[in-house]
Amino acid sequence: MNIPRDDRAIAKGQGHWQRRVAPLPVRAAYTLSELARAASFTRRRLVRLLEHLGIHTMRSGSLILVPLVEIEEKAWPFWESIRLAAQLRHGEGPRRSCRDVDSLDVP
Repeated sequence: MNIPRDDRAIAKGQGHWQRRVAPLPVRAAYTLSELARAASFTRRRLVRLLEHLGIHTMRSGSLILVPLVEIEEKAWPFWESIRLAAQLRHGEGPRRSCRDVDSLDVP
């Protein structure tokens, strides 16, 4: 399969895909259209990316569903978007890594 260069970088955890993923609510499964809209991808491009990442989808009538478990394990930008949205909804705010804390300018 011939994957576009941008999608290969995204699949390897590189690139700027995470910045373009809109916050998603926590659910057991998402439609392909919801994920494509959140990432500003076409459905066809997202299908190719999911296939390349080895994400298994389910079909319910005409809907193609992507389980949350698959997203969490294999599509980190979507998972980070979902996790961050859930934290913000519950008032926790984003967590900082040790690197972020070390870079703070504390007197």
